[in-house]
Amino acid sequence: GAKELLADLDARGFRVALIGRRREPLEETIALTQSREALLPIPCDVADEAQVHAMAQQAREGLGEPIVLVNCAGTNVAQRALAELSTDDYRKVLDVNLNGAFYCVHEFLPLMRRAGNGTIVNVISDAGLTANRVSGAAYIASKFGLTGLTATINAEERRHGIRACAIFPGEINTPLLDRRPNPP
Repeated sequence: GAKELLADLDARGFRVALIGRRREPLEETIALTQSREALLPIPCDVADEAQVHAMAQQAREGLGEPIVLVNCAGTNVAQRALAELSTDDYRKVLDVNLNGAFYCVHEFLPLMRRAGNGTIVNVISDAGLTANRVSGAAYIASKFGLTGLTATINAEERRHGIRACAIFPGEINTPLLDRRPNPP
């Protein structure tokens, strides 16, 4: 899993910034690895453009120019069906799932462009390919939007040596499942 991946990256000399809203889970992840020197924890709410800017600056200062960006943040709300979804909850989901990814791309893409190389990995969801009755309108809209952002990066940036790829997992046992109206 993640422990082996981080150890492999460390053995190859890569350094990784771990981003999350709270420092404690980041520190817990680092404690599980043998790669403490290769990992830089940076608390950041990706829905906040100013926090993303500060995070990007801290990552560049601590690790140098980025060659890979992985966008994996995601959220949802319990009241998600169109009949019950509030406009505030709709914005909250899009702010994390779509706008947060865009803010990160916006910060790191110019550096990748200047280097003439880079990879952006967007961990989306199978809800970014096919709508369903479980995920909810805001989640599905945000994930379809992220699918479009990935395609746009490839269309516009391949001439700069930058590629984007998308991963479309199904259900993953994370705290996000606890936000379902009826958690599994």
